[in-house]
Amino acid sequence: MLKHLHLNKFPSALETARSADCQIRQLDATSVEFAGPAIAYYEESPDGVVVHAAVPVNIERGAEHPFDVVDLPTIQAATLVHRGSMDEVLPDWQALGRWVDENGYRSNGSAREVTLEYTPDPAGWVTELQIPVRAS
Repeated sequence: MLKHLHLNKFPSALETARSADCQIRQLDATSVEFAGPAIAYYEESPDGVVVHAAVPVNIERGAEHPFDVVDLPTIQAATLVHRGSMDEVLPDWQALGRWVDENGYRSNGSAREVTLEYTPDPAGWVTELQIPVRAS
């Protein structure tokens, strides 16, 4: 079963990017292999939105690891592919949200960002934006 390695919780996307990169480098020293692209997912909390950084892995829960292993639920989602730096993602999130509203859907959970392509230059990044949906 495909599991998602929950790297950590961060109060902001900027801290997520910085800390997740550091933690991924630490994981390179373990025998855990990634089974897919990195995922950021969001969760409401009393203090605002919490950003989670995760990667799919093929390991079992319960084993001793320096990280949490969680199952992300399967979702039906409206998606849009964003190309370029995440500093410029807001217009694409807004366009995706409008599409959801205009096409008879409602949000049904926390949004996700799946890194499809990562390059040293943010202009080359390719990220799939996902909004879980249900029919309204």
